[in-house]
Amino acid sequence: MVGHYTHAKQFKRNNRALRFLPTQLARLIRDIGRKSRDDAAMTKTSAISFGRALPIQMQKRRHRGWKLYSWHALETDCIGNGKARALQEFGCKVLVTTINRRC
Repeated sequence: MVGHYTHAKQFKRNNRALRFLPTQLARLIRDIGRKSRDDAAMTKTSAISFGRALPIQMQKRRHRGWKLYSWHALETDCIGNGKARALQEFGCKVLVTTINRRC
């Protein structure tokens, strides 16, 4: 919904929703932690999710160093673009080399 609010230029509603996101994530982490405390199988399956959710909750917007930008692709980074319309892109830089002759 944050993206919808930004697109519609409803910035006060957008900022309110952005401030509430870390709170929702913290509540979810605590709730799942309480419910999986007694169940060993659920603790094992939720360990990967906890490993990704905790850094997301702790990282700040202007925090330097490693950040988690994508839940599914951990190698995703923020790439400075330098263009006026899109200051950042998210992805991976890849270098592909080929040879000029046939194999």
